[in-house]
Amino acid sequence: MNRLLFILLVCCSSLVKAQSCGCDANVSLNELINCSPIVFDNGAKLYWSFTCDSSWLTYENVKKRDILFSMEFVPYTGRLGFSYANEYKRYFLIRNDVISGCCSPPEYYLFDKETGKQKANLGRVLYIDTNKNEPIIVKITNSNYTDKTAKYTSITIHNIDTEKKYLIPLSANEIDNALNNAGEMYPEYLFEEPQLSNQELKLRYIISRQPLKKKTITINLNKYR
Repeated sequence: MNRLLFILLVCCSSLVKAQSCGCDANVSLNELINCSPIVFDNGAKLYWSFTCDSSWLTYENVKKRDILFSMEFVPYTGRLGFSYANEYKRYFLIRNDVISGCCSPPEYYLFDKETGKQKANLGRVLYIDTNKNEPIIVKITNSNYTDKTAKYTSITIHNIDTEKKYLIPLSANEIDNALNNAGEMYPEYLFEEPQLSNQELKLRYIISRQPLKKKTITINLNKYR
């Protein structure tokens, strides 16, 4: 490799990773996309960059800088694909909107705060507490876009800090039958908005639309801390 080509490659690589925030040809993007960094308690940062042609989400610490996600549909930044969701002791949570606006529930990924590497794909979820000190995520077990053959036979309670998982069994074929009865594709759409009171989480969901039948599961979150 000649010296000029080497210099060009180094410069281009640096430009791709450097933060750029602006598009003179479409100034509305400047108001749409917030480039202010999210600073974690360990000093690592997460921030958006964009030009007229693309946007990208970058993780940065004192040792490195990695692009976690990029897209060419710049006006959809933060509404399609990755967006920041929450911080925990060792990890941070990224929301992934597979479709902008409606019709498909988002999925969530855990990333290591020290390295910026993906730790786990949590799939679709029912409940997340945005409080940093409340590291509980509740989801239908196996509900994701990867395994389309899985049966929904339990609810998983996942403590992000301790990395422990707990299962609450569901009646056999209850969710699968409810999906058929309610005419829904995703189990998350069977559930009403979760209700939390005094660390008791109530999950109410539809079993059948005609006739209308609902069921409620109450979870004491204190048991899983």
